[in-house]
Amino acid sequence: MRQKVLQLMLPKDMSITWSDNLRTTAGYTRCSRDKLTNIYSCNIELASKVLTSFDRLRDTLLHEMCHAAVWVVNKQKDNHGPLWQTWASRCNLILPNVDVPTRCHNYEINYKFTYRCKNCPWKVGRHSKCSKLLESKCPKCHGSIYCVKS
Repeated sequence: MRQKVLQLMLPKDMSITWSDNLRTTAGYTRCSRDKLTNIYSCNIELASKVLTSFDRLRDTLLHEMCHAAVWVVNKQKDNHGPLWQTWASRCNLILPNVDVPTRCHNYEINYKFTYRCKNCPWKVGRHSKCSKLLESKCPKCHGSIYCVKS
C-alpha cells in the first residue's frame, strides 16, 4: 500500500507500531526533525484498542501516512489543511473504493466498562476499571455514577 499510494516517498524504515496507550484516537503520527542533519522523520502509532477491523486499520494507516507525507515530503506541518487534503485526494484517486478519513474517526469503540449516570443519559466508556469515576458526580446533572461491565 505504501509503495502504490506514496510511490516510495516515505522512508522504508519509517516505524509503524501498535500502541495500547492510544484509547480514543485511532492513530497518531509523531514528526521530528534532526536539527544537525535537517532530516525529517516520522513514526506512526496505531491504537490496538480502536483498530479492531481491517477496514479501520487500512483507513487509519492511510490517514496517518498522509500526515507523514506532508512532514517528510513537503517538510511542513499541515494538520488536515490543503497539503494533507492533497495527499488524501491522491490516495482516494489511486484507491477509489477507500475513503481516507478526513478528520477524527467516528468508530464505535468497544469498552470493557461503561460508566453511566443514575439520573440522566450521560455515559462514558473505559478499557479498565476507574474507581475515581465511581467517587465523582455526573458532569451533566451531578447525579451518582455506576459501572456496567460491557
